[in-house]
Amino acid sequence: MKHDFRAPNSEDEGARFCVWLEQETIDSLRRSCGDAEATKSAIFLFANRAYEAHMPESQIGQLFGRCIVRAGFQEKDEEPHSLGLSFLARSPRRCTHRLSRPRRPEAMADWGVSSVRTPRPLVLVLSAAGILGFIIWWAGREPCFATPAECVDALYQAALDGDVHRYVACLIPYRRGNHDLKSRAHIMAASVEDLQRWFQAGVEIWNGDGQNYAKVRIIEDRPGSRRQVFYFFEQHGGCWQITEIEHGKDLPERPK
Repeated sequence: MKHDFRAPNSEDEGARFCVWLEQETIDSLRRSCGDAEATKSAIFLFANRAYEAHMPESQIGQLFGRCIVRAGFQEKDEEPHSLGLSFLARSPRRCTHRLSRPRRPEAMADWGVSSVRTPRPLVLVLSAAGILGFIIWWAGREPCFATPAECVDALYQAALDGDVHRYVACLIPYRRGNHDLKSRAHIMAASVEDLQRWFQAGVEIWNGDGQNYAKVRIIEDRPGSRRQVFYFFEQHGGCWQITEIEHGKDLPERPK
C-alpha cells in the first residue's frame, strides 16, 4: 500500500495506511520471532515504508512500539539487541553503509520496497524519534486491547490473579482516579469473590459522533446465584478500554 502524508486532505488515507503498516509489521515480527536477522529485516522494512510515505516523525516511535507489543514480544525481549535495534544505534555513516548493501537485495524487492538505500535523514529520524520515542513509550506503556472482548478477558484474568495494576490498565484513564490502588484492590477482589464461572453472552459495537463504543454482556455464576454484568467501552487510538461497569438483574441459576 502506498501513501504520501504530505498530500492535502489525506487524513483518512493516512489512517488506513497506519492500520495497514501496523498489521504488516506485526505479522512480520511474529514470523521473525527468535530469528535476529529476520527481526532486523522486519524493522528495516517498517522504516522504509514509513519513510517513503513521509510519515510524521511523531508517529514513527509510537506506531513501532505498538507493533512490538502487539506482536507478542516478552519482557526479556525489551533489550535493543533482542529486538534487532542495535544495528540502528550505530553511527549514521556506518548504519547507512551496512543497510545500503544488504546481503539479499532480491529479498527486499520481493517485499515491494522500491529502494533499499537508507537516506541519512531516515537514520536520524529512527535514532532520535524512533528509538528514543520507543524507549520512552515502552517504559510507560499500557496494553492495547484490539477488541472489547480481549479487554474484558484481561480484566477478569487480572482480578483472578490479584494484579491490581493490570486490572486498572483495562479502565479508561478518567475512571482510575476514583479510588486509590488499595481501595481498587478491594473492589477488584470483591468482583470475583466466589466466582465459579463467567462467559461473554453478547457484544454490541456502534459509532456515534465519530467515536466507537461497545457493550459486552457477561454472565457470572456463583454458588446459588447467576447474574449479568454489562461493560461499556470506548475506543481510542485503536485500543478499547472500559468506561462503565453496570450490574444487571439476577438470572435463574443454570441447570445442574
